[in-house]
Order: sequence, then C-alpha cells, then structure tokens
Amino acid sequence: MKSASKMYAAALLSIGREDNTAEKLFNDILETDRLITDNPDLHELLMSPAFSAEEKEGVISRLFSGRIEPMLYNTICLLTEKRRMSLFHEIAGEFKNDYYNAYGIAEADVTTAAPMKPEAAERLRIKLEKLYGRKIVLREHLDPNVLGGVRVVCEGKMLDGTLRTRLEGMRDMIKDNISI
Repeated sequence: MKSASKMYAAALLSIGREDNTAEKLFNDILETDRLITDNPDLHELLMSPAFSAEEKEGVISRLFSGRIEPMLYNTICLLTEKRRMSLFHEIAGEFKNDYYNAYGIAEADVTTAAPMKPEAAERLRIKLEKLYGRKIVLREHLDPNVLGGVRVVCEGKMLDGTLRTRLEGMRDMIKDNISI
C-alpha cells in the first residue's frame, strides 16, 4: 500500500505531466520545501496545532499565492486544512524521486577537498552522463580529508579517485609485500 506522501507526489507529477507544468512544479515544490525547512518560525507555525487552519492559510496565501504553481498552492492549502502539513517534506522528496525517474535524471554527490572549477565540473557531469545513461545533477560537497582528487556517489555506486584512498591503497600494498 502506498503511503500518503507517495500518493500526493504521484498525483502532483501526473497532473504536471498532463498540463506541461512538471518542471515548474518540481522547482516550486523544492523551493517551497527549502523555505519551510530553513525557517524554523514558519515551520513551527505550519506544523503547530496551536494555530488555526485559517491563520495558517492566511500565512500560506501571503507567502505563496500567485508565486507557485496553483496545483501546488492548492495542495498546501489542502494539507493545512486536513492538518497533514507534516507530510509536506516527505511529499517533496517523493516528488523529486518520481520526477527524476520520469525524466531520466540522477543526482551525483561529488566530494572534493576544494571547490571544483566550473569547466572541471562540467567535464565530470558529461562523463557521468555517458557512464550512467542519464542526465546528471551534481551536488558538490567539500571535505578537506580527501586531500585531493574526487569521490562520486551516484545511484548507490561510489567512484573513489581521492588521493587519500590512493595513498591508503599504496600503504596496504607496501605492507602486504614487506615481510619482517
């Protein structure tokens, strides 16, 4: 049985695909989720039973009416009215997954010691697209512990070309070949 968040996400994507607003819905739902998540006062107001549905809908109207896809706005109002706004973050995540699957997109988490130059990131993205046969969205992370090189995690697979991993491999090889 599908969870409520999966059903809401699937319905939104289905409507978005029918009326060619899926990409706008995708951007709006992620931005709305980020706004709610990054603003503790807004998050608390929308989730708290201490505020009435009317008070919440007033805030929602001021923040989102005319700024996001009407279908998403109506969904947020419905969730608020039904006191199910706590599902919104899950719905956004499910929508993102469904959207990526429907449009052949994958995310690649790229970890480096220093920020990648844009041209290097673009070359990596192109190589990953050829490797995975999907459009790739890079999510860059910095970690000084990698020392140098790059580590990529995409679709559950890790490609580790970091200097730290190479040095550890050399250390293990030397240790295995030296008998004391």
